[in-house]
Amino acid sequence: MRIVDYYDGDLKESALKQLKKCKWTLSEILVKLIETDSFYQKLGNESKLLLLLDKDDNIISFLTLSERYIVDDASLTPWIGFVYTFEKYRGHRYSGILIEKACEIAKEKGHKKIYIATEHKGFYENFGFNYLENKNTIYNTDARIYYRNIVNLSIKKEEFSGELVEKLIPLSVIWKKEKITNGLVENTVIDFLEKDIYVVYNNNSIIGYALAKTYKESEASPTIKKNSIVYDIEEFYILPTYRNQLIGSKLYQYIEENVKDKVDVIQLISATKDYKRALNFYVEMLGMEFFTAKLFKKVR
Repeated sequence: MRIVDYYDGDLKESALKQLKKCKWTLSEILVKLIETDSFYQKLGNESKLLLLLDKDDNIISFLTLSERYIVDDASLTPWIGFVYTFEKYRGHRYSGILIEKACEIAKEKGHKKIYIATEHKGFYENFGFNYLENKNTIYNTDARIYYRNIVNLSIKKEEFSGELVEKLIPLSVIWKKEKITNGLVENTVIDFLEKDIYVVYNNNSIIGYALAKTYKESEASPTIKKNSIVYDIEEFYILPTYRNQLIGSKLYQYIEENVKDKVDVIQLISATKDYKRALNFYVEMLGMEFFTAKLFKKVR
């Protein structure tokens, strides 16, 4: 697969024929913008039509990255729009590949946020977008406006300090208020003592963290051999408005890279209420193995 800009490539004729086969109202509007040479006039001079192509140059998915879109609000820019995946390619998150590319381009241009206007609810949240408000469109229809923070990401292993702990404790307060983890309490200074502290930054702002410690397993278990060196990740958290952008994956990869030559096993126990999402993240995305689950049912 490869990504091309319709206007920078040599596939205009072939791509336009494929776009015309898309039976969707907005794609018909997009085709009209192309055929009337009004794409840049309507959407902005720096706008792009990104195409995700397979090895035979068939369009898998497409979207626009534009200065303007269907909502007339100059304070909101840039926009991702005309997002579409051809039916036979659906179910593989291919549109997410283009969304990441659009965010990368927007970041290079210095933007801090990127926006989407849609009628869908519950879809773009899976790609790191957060609901902002509803607005009227230029077609006099109602649209849900979403934004995504464009992150200038850095991850560091930090030394314990009172100043750092004061910045991290408020994240545990937010975590508790989310009510997404069973038995979670707010952190105190004690929770950070003798722990490896990993901090995720967006520029200079902290947007996530992890706490871990190393120990030697004294007894054999079904998953860990006796005397194994275990790296136990005790806390792992990303702020809500920065999720679904692969930041959690990058944090874990950073941790694993930091300790893989020093330990035998990396272990993490999760008490999250959304167990399906947790299993998908830790098992399917990070490659961890599932061992046990503690289940309960209140009967009175």
